[in-house]
Amino acid sequence: MNAIQQLAISDIKKKNVLALVAFSISIVSAMVLSVIQGEFQKGIYYFTEFALLVIAYYILKYMKKDFHYPYFLVIIANLFALLGIFLFESNFSLTVIFFFLLFLSTIHLMRPVFIIGYITGIISLFLNGFLAQQKRHI
Repeated sequence: MNAIQQLAISDIKKKNVLALVAFSISIVSAMVLSVIQGEFQKGIYYFTEFALLVIAYYILKYMKKDFHYPYFLVIIANLFALLGIFLFESNFSLTVIFFFLLFLSTIHLMRPVFIIGYITGIISLFLNGFLAQQKRHI
């Protein structure tokens, strides 16, 4: 393995840790807030997402598939947020989460990861806005 490949692997490992820590802080905060507000289903939902992302991080790290984690992180985080629209109703806080997820998809500076985050973010924002309007009309 040459120096350039070692540098790329070192870079992706550092970015994976940065992304996991940044997202973990936000997801654990949401989990704690949900429990404090008495919304235990949301707390369990956030814990499940957190556990899945942490377990996947260590599995992919053990398998030396560090380059796969950015894809997994962005896809799972966006799918959980999208599913949250249907489980817990659309709201403004989800809009903020979608923009955070877009930022999260840029951390690795990988165009395919960004495109996945961008497309799922647009779909999620559209659905969140559309379902919020339907809820107002009912």
